[in-house]
Amino acid sequence: MPDPLWEDSLTYSGLELRQSDSVLAMSDGTAMGSRAGVRPGDTGLTVSLAGSTINVSAGVALLYRSGQGVYRAAMPSSTSPGTVNAAHATLARIDLVYLRVWDTDVDASGLRKVEAVYLAGTAAGSPVAPTPAGTVIYVPLATISVPASGGGSPTVSTTVRPVTVAPGGILPDTALASGYYVGQWRDNSSTGALERWDGSAWRPWSSALRGIAPAAYATGTYTGQYRDNTTTLVPDRWDGSAWTTTEQPTAGLFSATVSLASSAGTYFALSFTSGGLAMSNRSGMWVVGQPTRLVMPLAGTYVLDGYINWPGTLGAAEGRGELRLNGSGTASTTARVNIAKGSVGNAPAAISGRVIATAPNQYLELFGNQASGSSVTLSVALGITRVSANTT
Repeated sequence: MPDPLWEDSLTYSGLELRQSDSVLAMSDGTAMGSRAGVRPGDTGLTVSLAGSTINVSAGVALLYRSGQGVYRAAMPSSTSPGTVNAAHATLARIDLVYLRVWDTDVDASGLRKVEAVYLAGTAAGSPVAPTPAGTVIYVPLATISVPASGGGSPTVSTTVRPVTVAPGGILPDTALASGYYVGQWRDNSSTGALERWDGSAWRPWSSALRGIAPAAYATGTYTGQYRDNTTTLVPDRWDGSAWTTTEQPTAGLFSATVSLASSAGTYFALSFTSGGLAMSNRSGMWVVGQPTRLVMPLAGTYVLDGYINWPGTLGAAEGRGELRLNGSGTASTTARVNIAKGSVGNAPAAISGRVIATAPNQYLELFGNQASGSSVTLSVALGITRVSANTT
């Protein structure tokens, strides 16, 4: 029968103590299992190189082996597990430095100690770090990438070095693909978010609160979620398949060469084929296939701006413009274009006013008329910005 700890007159084996200590460490998702590693923020057990000499600083770690419980190991002073093996002539190699606990009851080594160990890998075209063989009780500390001879100096990486925390603690481990239990929390250093394991995926803290997710999130977790946009400084909204800006739709068209025929009373739609979009924050507000249309992607009220620059060849004739909605044959009553009259030449006629889109994807067109007796070439600009959701 196993003995409970801290009762008088009882004696305990090392195995009993280690297994009981498992309750003090983060679970690895198995019965009596524990997560091995170093403490977050602990600079101990750091691996460095001085030439080819490998150095490991003093430090502490928690090691675990299935069925054996947890080993609390301390190295009170720095040590060197050896020197890096010579590089291969043509192939790269990845070596491993790890902390090992020797326990003769487990590994039949005749030893009971802790030490840092260097294990050289195998040179290859796509090298991988080696794995200690047999009944080794260990925790990885670092890998050393050794380029082929003449390819530079070896470099140390601590990516393989795990961290562990107390039960229920926040684990700073972005690489953990699956959580150990529902309700586990981790710090995601890639996104800067605190995340909770819900049994199938890591969910950002902002998801549970319906708050704003960090900018680094490429995919939303629910329709209607918002995320920070560090470029526009305006939040994006997840629509179920993509992030869309919450900025009010705005677009501007410009064309320096719009030809307008002469007519006594006919108005012609002005095409922006030779220019096009000068700016837009939504796709589809202007397309080459419909070069006269400026689309309003959301229902609401839009304010207009722009101009028609009439040339000197207009002569004494009047240059007129008007704005029409959705292919209508009559001008909008809420937006106007100034008339350019006389032989002033190169005088811009201002466009101003507001129009209402009663449904998404309605469109606006700018029409012009002049009766100078011959075609003239205009430069034209037209812009819209949604200012309200009002549709009445």
